Amino acid sequence: MKTWKAEYLNHFTKSDDPLVKLISEYGFRKIGIKNNGEDIFAKNLMVSGDCAKSLPPIEISKAFYPSFYDGNRVKKFIVPILPTYHNKLFTDYSKRQVTLAEYADEFVIEGNTIKKAYLSHSNIKRMQQGDLILFYRSEDLQAITSLGVVEGVYSSVEDMDRFSRSPEREPSSPAEKSISGLKEALYLFSSSGITFI
Repeated sequence: MKTWKAEYLNHFTKSDDPLVKLISEYGFRKIGIKNNGEDIFAKNLMVSGDCAKSLPPIEISKAFYPSFYDGNRVKKFIVPILPTYHNKLFTDYSKRQVTLAEYADEFVIEGNTIKKAYLSHSNIKRMQQGDLILFYRSEDLQAITSLGVVEGVYSSVEDMDRFSRSPEREPSSPAEKSISGLKEALYLFSSSGITFI
């Protein structure tokens, strides 16, 4: 089996292009322009030993996504998740049953993203950027099924107020607007695309 060390994509870039902003956050850099004016972006998928030692773990997971750092500089946490929420967040999970709505071309927005948010009753508040979350699907499977890299943890009312009133995004639903009144922890993470079982 061949291991790819880099990947590239071509894109006709517009001013203030949201796709360029997103791919830049995950390690893509402009390396050239084709004759037709299309920009060429590339990124490395494998991190070198020197780079792994010098970069913070969160930067490794972003620059070399979907690769991530799993050494002794990060903690690993098991976070329970109910099957209902697991099905919504992890649409790429191999044993997940596709819903009738999805067959009718309805989009599961929360599952079709790299960045995800999970509101948990878990009392784990020591997470830091770059730490790994191992999601334990409770009730039916009772197994660790998915992995994420922590980008942020909001565990107090003040933190959740700051998140829900973030200048770059306004809360869009009544549930999102009421986050600040809850006593749970809100975990922001990048889905690694890795699923188990």
